[in-house]
Amino acid sequence: METLSLSSIQAVVIANLLPIAWKLIGALLLWWIGGFVIRGLRAAFARMMTVRKIDTTLARYLEASFNVFLKLLLFIAVLSVLGIATTTFAAVLAAAGLAIGVAWSGLLANFAAGLFLMVLRPIEEYHPTHILIEP
Repeated sequence: METLSLSSIQAVVIANLLPIAWKLIGALLLWWIGGFVIRGLRAAFARMMTVRKIDTTLARYLEASFNVFLKLLLFIAVLSVLGIATTTFAAVLAAAGLAIGVAWSGLLANFAAGLFLMVLRPIEEYHPTHILIEP
């Protein structure tokens, strides 16, 4: 009788817990590898901003936004590996983004105008050497 119960416990473990363990291992592996990839992409993005001589404040903001976006994508990927439906999560994020965008439309318009001014730099900076005084 003991051998029957031991074999039935082993069958239950193999049938139910083994797939869950594989999903957890896959999710942890994806999280770990994704973290390395995100760090590499973030460093490359920061290098690109430095090479293009983007304003430091703007570069930090864009780098942080890029980092949050990539981590959010990684989180959604990990949830899908675990078998959790991510379509509703993505729909809620899209609705929240739309609501925030509509609520802050004026603020975002001014922010975008400021970004264009910083990136395109249509106004020359004042340098005292530009003034030529003839005797």
